[in-house]
Amino acid sequence: ADAYGGALVQPEQQPKDQEKIWMSDDILAYHRRQLEEPYRSTIHMIRFIKSILPDPKGDALDVACGTGVNILHMSPEFPHLRWTGVDYAGDKLYPVSRPYFQKANLQPELITGDVYKLTQLFPNRRFPVILCAHTLICLPGYEEVLDQMLTMLDGWLFISSLFADT
Repeated sequence: ADAYGGALVQPEQQPKDQEKIWMSDDILAYHRRQLEEPYRSTIHMIRFIKSILPDPKGDALDVACGTGVNILHMSPEFPHLRWTGVDYAGDKLYPVSRPYFQKANLQPELITGDVYKLTQLFPNRRFPVILCAHTLICLPGYEEVLDQMLTMLDGWLFISSLFADT
């Protein structure tokens, strides 16, 4: 099972099997809670990144960003990063976070796309910071996604595999 109690499925099966999970009331409530206030795991991730990169600059990519919640909470802490987020369910999840980004006067680039096709989504792009939180553990064949992130990396890759905040 994945982090949300759903069955892990291959990427080509995700649209029909995963949409029920992504759009369930309890998962949307989970996203809204973290959009309202960052979880401890997000706060600690920000502190950890700051301890290594006190003032990073340039483009940053959040892989499988969900609603973009990490971008929302990291943007004020890292004002010189230009964030891009990509998520397979972005067209469904980004509307949940849009009011929060507007309220914070933030305009990240949020793209709906398949994380198994990162190098196709971002041809010839390099990122000094790539973030992938709570994701790789849920992906069948995660090595393919990891290889693509490393191909696009021009600096630091931050990966977290926590399942939930407790």
